[in-house]
Amino acid sequence: MKLSEVRLEQVHANNRALIDRILFEGMEDDGANGDLALVFGSKKAARYRVPVAVQLYQSKRTGKLFMTGGKLDVPEARQMADRAMELGIPAEHIYLETSANNTTENVTESMKLLDQQIGLDQLKRILVVTTHYHMRRCCLTLKTHMPHHIGYSFCPANDLTTRRDNWWMYSVWTWYFVNCPFHQGPDTQGQLPEITTKASRKQREAGIIVTTGCLAWNKCV
Repeated sequence: MKLSEVRLEQVHANNRALIDRILFEGMEDDGANGDLALVFGSKKAARYRVPVAVQLYQSKRTGKLFMTGGKLDVPEARQMADRAMELGIPAEHIYLETSANNTTENVTESMKLLDQQIGLDQLKRILVVTTHYHMRRCCLTLKTHMPHHIGYSFCPANDLTTRRDNWWMYSVWTWYFVNCPFHQGPDTQGQLPEITTKASRKQREAGIIVTTGCLAWNKCV
């Protein structure tokens, strides 16, 4: 299903099946190995997301963990790295990005450091670690900003309130999804990107994503 096939009037709180499909379809783990695991930060990421990344490392699906996230007094990435080391990951196999404040910055700031420290041309596949509910947004953001030769495997972490089997029980997640404003721009090839009040005029005209809501709609099917 392409996002361009979704009509805006279809996206409402009572159409749970459609929202579920948009959020979760195709976001399952394919079991592939990757050059690194990119772990998106949150307040609770050290509790829910880091164990998934550690398992990927311990099962030899990847040999590097890249933590991204700022925001807090102790940056999210630092908290995640500390937890990963507590769980046995060597410090030399952990990379940190500590300035990002949203999903777009998670990707763009990580991309700069990855190019400096590893080389984007050296990366063939990234294992993406975040909650299942957040995964589509990360997928879209990565495919917008990262080099097109890089592939992705999605390795979702389940927290208490955003699992596929219960996200709809919490009104805040439905609200985030349904109340995202939409705009269609020339760079989205007919998709429906998310444009929020934080988007610049240039971003609105181009249909570039700004990830302050639930999803970022752009170059992804």
